[in-house]
Amino acid sequence: MKKISMFTMSLFVAVVAMAQDSLVINQDCKKGVVRKSYLTNGFHHGYQWVDLDLPSGLKWAACNVGAATPSDYGDHFAWGETVGSGKSDPSNDTNKKYTGGSTVKTYYSWETYKHGDFIDSVMLYKYTNYDEKNVLLPVDDAASVNMGGNWRMPTYDEQKELADNCYWEWTDNYNGNGVRGYLVYKVKDVSDKGKLKAGSGTNSTTTTVATYTLADTHIFLPAAGDYSYSKLYVAGEEGIYWSSSIGEIETIAADGLFFKEDAINKYSGYRFSGMSVRGVLDLDYTIGVKADGCNLHKFQYEYGDRVVITAASDEGYYFTRWSDGVTLNPRTEIVTDTVTYTAMFKPYEYNIDVDMNDATKGNVIGSGVYEYSKVATLLAIPAAGNHFVRWSDGNSDNPRYLKVTGNKELTCIFEEGKPVEEVQGEMVTVDGMTLTPFETKTEFVWSEVAGAETYSLIIWKDETYSEKECTFTFDANGKLKNVDFTQSVHQQRLEDFNFTVTGLKKGTQYAYTLNAIDSEGDVVETMQGVFSTMSVNGIDNLAVIGINIYIEGRTIIVENATETIVVSDASGRVIGKDNVRIDLTGIRKFPVPSSGVYIVKIGNNTVSVLVK
Repeated sequence: MKKISMFTMSLFVAVVAMAQDSLVINQDCKKGVVRKSYLTNGFHHGYQWVDLDLPSGLKWAACNVGAATPSDYGDHFAWGETVGSGKSDPSNDTNKKYTGGSTVKTYYSWETYKHGDFIDSVMLYKYTNYDEKNVLLPVDDAASVNMGGNWRMPTYDEQKELADNCYWEWTDNYNGNGVRGYLVYKVKDVSDKGKLKAGSGTNSTTTTVATYTLADTHIFLPAAGDYSYSKLYVAGEEGIYWSSSIGEIETIAADGLFFKEDAINKYSGYRFSGMSVRGVLDLDYTIGVKADGCNLHKFQYEYGDRVVITAASDEGYYFTRWSDGVTLNPRTEIVTDTVTYTAMFKPYEYNIDVDMNDATKGNVIGSGVYEYSKVATLLAIPAAGNHFVRWSDGNSDNPRYLKVTGNKELTCIFEEGKPVEEVQGEMVTVDGMTLTPFETKTEFVWSEVAGAETYSLIIWKDETYSEKECTFTFDANGKLKNVDFTQSVHQQRLEDFNFTVTGLKKGTQYAYTLNAIDSEGDVVETMQGVFSTMSVNGIDNLAVIGINIYIEGRTIIVENATETIVVSDASGRVIGKDNVRIDLTGIRKFPVPSSGVYIVKIGNNTVSVLVK
């Protein structure tokens, strides 16, 4: 019975022993636990193991059972037998009966199989449909009996894990000794997992660009062939390695791993056949580590191994202690038992101090001690006859929601009298977006877009759409999900699809892009355009430098300006433009199509004018 189902592969381990293992436990659960350096090989019960960094943590033996070096074939075993070819097994009564009393195993057939016989048909004495034993017991496990300790044969699933998580490369001359087989490497890149670099066989179609050498962590699986009856077949051409798993299809068979230079397959064959065995190892002790609130990561060690464990905190947090009360970080442990360590963290605390410029003009609340990344709510409460102007850092939000990242002192500025209301520009609708500009803010209103799961509103510094001011992300209901501030632009309350961007500069032209995005991340609709904030004192400022602007009917007139003039409506659409002039006495006129707010840009100065 030969190979049955194919599967893709990638494998094995190399050997540079480290003095100690090093684990870094990140507070960020997504980063998990990082193994900085670790034991790539060691010895258990006198036999070398190799760590191929498999998901299960399982270690693989460096040599076949019965072999002295990685390139030796070792012994060949019938499935469930523990004595190899040419060696004596007094407990195999079936073999003794067939050979006339000899205890030496020289012939592989049902007539010599320890757990069965052939009398008219195959008869099985153990691991049958009736005893429900699907995996070899230690007493019948060739690796367990011959290697001792915790060594055992791998299950088929563990062989497949080796295939799926390592990089496999065929060689015709392992380490210069002429032995053919597969090098199974611990992968250096996750993309190499399960990859096969075949030999020159006529059926070989798999190639790879990965580069591995014998200096990389690996094991070598020699193509040791298989015994059937009294002969060793296909040695140097094929390798067949028993697992401890009974046949998935029928109990007269057992499963294993088959390979030749251009293929690696699952194998299911008669249990009497003589195949290679490679031991695997679960080390004696498990060290479990995790950050508080994260999943546990387990690592296996021998008694006496040295492990350095470090807790790495996120920004704004600090390590406090381990779950066993130890505060040393990093900590060094000598393995003597199975144990779990949990790293505990706390956020830093910062002082937010708020005061008033004049205590007679109002009060302010929000001072206190806050944890890192918490939001402090600052509220300015003006006294009768006074009004809030701004905070000492220029922000004018009230209430103000301050994300805490460090100590901060702020002064609330109050002034007598009523606050000056911002000049409101004319509401305009462009490309599905309705905008209402003010001096330092602009209100955006848009309709729901069918199929949209999120909306992304980008505010650009100017009409070139090249440099972002800030980006706002909304969910399907128009609720704000995230804000990415390139500059110090502050967001205000959002209701449905009505959003006000504040903190803008007076008399400044900006651009916007609104992308409606579906559940697949594709843009289903885009709205974009330019807009300008209002400037209440802009004309007065221009008058100081000798430039006059006035309105006659539906014409904007500019006097004494030598720079380029651009007139646009509230949506950013250019109405008129006049380039640089030398003549100061010239009067430049810009007819407009209707009443409304228009933006006049003269050089670096921008003003808003109202045409009635």
